[in-house]
Amino acid sequence: MFGLIATLSFVVVGAQSQDSFSHDFALKRMLPLAAAAYSDNPGECVGRLDGNVVKFYKTDCSGPLGRFAIGKAYCSAYTALLNKEKAIVLSFRGTDSRLQLVKEFFHPLLDKKWFGDSSVNTYFLNAFHSLFTTRTNDLDRSMFEDVRDLIRTHSGYDIWITGHSLGGALASLVASYLVESGNAEMSRIKLMTFGQPRTGDQKFAESVNKMNYAFRVIHDNDLVPQVPPKKFGYTHHKKEESTSE
Repeated sequence: MFGLIATLSFVVVGAQSQDSFSHDFALKRMLPLAAAAYSDNPGECVGRLDGNVVKFYKTDCSGPLGRFAIGKAYCSAYTALLNKEKAIVLSFRGTDSRLQLVKEFFHPLLDKKWFGDSSVNTYFLNAFHSLFTTRTNDLDRSMFEDVRDLIRTHSGYDIWITGHSLGGALASLVASYLVESGNAEMSRIKLMTFGQPRTGDQKFAESVNKMNYAFRVIHDNDLVPQVPPKKFGYTHHKKEESTSE
């Protein structure tokens, strides 16, 4: 989480979107919303932004690792409403332990199970389905079903999607999924991630680049955005903001 706290000032590196990057929006809205995902009770943090948490989600996203399948790793997220700003918020927690970080790095392979023949990281894909599209024993509905209903019942609201580290990868997958599956208009999505690792291949990156508002915020000294390596076929989407402070 310290990498997230470090991203407090930004320098434009080459944003390429119809909507420009806003330092104020990043610092006063998206960064606190991303940070709140590190709590199992994000309501207090969200309340400071005059928002209300709708639901909190947490699930085992350890995934298959063969002989490395030791211990459990958890993924979590929450949905919230900022009614004054007419925004639906989806925020995803980052890596929660060193063990989970190891598990992420043991999945350098791309999995060709995304839209338009694009490929995404196997671990991130498994985590996405475990947290977003799957009904767990504790929940009678998937997060996707709840989000779909929020989008339909709040048709005049934008959809703010954010996350740090692993949460950034999940946020980009969710934004892509909502658009590609026809459940959200691209014009309503505001995607901003912090310290996001490379998530998919060139085709996946190109699909995210088409969004009106999609930015990655990185710290120059953070190693997470440098993995998985490019030599395995991974590419970042291009709308990047960086800071060296």
